Amino acid sequence: RAHKALRCRDFSIFDFRVDPEGEVYMLECQPVCSFARESAMIGMASKTDRPELQHPQLFHTMLRRAAARKPKPFDASQKLGMKAAARSTSPCSIVTTAT
Repeated sequence: RAHKALRCRDFSIFDFRVDPEGEVYMLECQPVCSFARESAMIGMASKTDRPELQHPQLFHTMLRRAAARKPKPFDASQKLGMKAAARSTSPCSIVTTAT
């Protein structure tokens, strides 16, 4: 549920701790995991019997999922980053964009 609530896509790794009384604490969510052979993601995936979750197939699956997403059409009127701040009428204004 945390993966979906945080709007992660494809994969994520969560770091939890349990105190002596059994209370569970989430320390962090890492939505950008390493796919190095020594990484936690690959180590956990190697524990399954499912071939599609083994290295390098898991990595290829994630790449295919990301490539299959339709990118949003380019909007030339969208203001981003430092260029947006430079075009602003006030040096103290904040520019936000919807994603």
